[in-house]
Amino acid sequence: MRRILLFIVLGTILVMTSLLWAEGAEPTGQSEELALSSPLMINTPKFQLTQRLTEGYNATPEVTVTTQKKLPGRAMLLSAVLPGMGQIYAGSKIRGAVFLALEAAGWTAFAVFQTQGKNKENEYEDFADDHWNRDAYWTAVQHIVEADPEWPGGLARNTPWSQVINYLPDNFTHELPSTNTQQYYEMIGKYLSQFGFGWDDVVLGSDPDSTQAFDGRFGNNNPSRYEDIRYDSNQLLDRATLAIEVVLVNHVISALDAGFLVRRHNKRPVETSLNIERKLFNNEPVTMTGVRIRW
Repeated sequence: MRRILLFIVLGTILVMTSLLWAEGAEPTGQSEELALSSPLMINTPKFQLTQRLTEGYNATPEVTVTTQKKLPGRAMLLSAVLPGMGQIYAGSKIRGAVFLALEAAGWTAFAVFQTQGKNKENEYEDFADDHWNRDAYWTAVQHIVEADPEWPGGLARNTPWSQVINYLPDNFTHELPSTNTQQYYEMIGKYLSQFGFGWDDVVLGSDPDSTQAFDGRFGNNNPSRYEDIRYDSNQLLDRATLAIEVVLVNHVISALDAGFLVRRHNKRPVETSLNIERKLFNNEPVTMTGVRIRW
């Protein structure tokens, strides 16, 4: 009875082996001799035949990969263009959704803060245009230079600043831009000891003959109100810049993560293999089979 069962098992194995070989390359050389030999001939106490199962018509019998390999470079490029797409390409939809959400949040924050910052910027520029006057500033400068007996005469406003500054106090350090540039709006609120003369609520000293007596006081505190609006604008614009930096970092991290994700995906494929092994058990040859799954 044992021999009959052994013949059945060996016959089944022979049929299975023939079918598996038929899917791959035709056996040549030593393989042909092995195919023609009788399965009942046992020249060694043990021999093992391992055949890996394959998927697809083009797969080879030596390699079994049930997970298709993907390209790390493609994943990185996808995430560099749009964060999250490389993760979705690699098969991780949840991670892809996280990076996409960060991308959307970053651009939304940028749009909101940029708009609010620009609105505040327009607000403080309009405030300055209404309460700071160039003519008042240059009138004060003219009085100061004329108080110096060495002043050669003429309008300070039409004289090169490199010459005018020689007849001004030490607190006059910056040349006023000829147009209302960003630097212009910064200086008239930041350097009040020089540009405070241009504000419409400036309070001068008791000496009626000299505007140098500016004591830094303002009736309606317009410069402080102006600086508060500028501060709010700068804070909002800084947040918009930070949002852009977050977006850029998100692109870089997402691209790197997608590349590593695909590499890990390719290095750990799911493989299946069929093991056919003959062993001696109680001095009798026994055929053993098994299926192995490798993650």
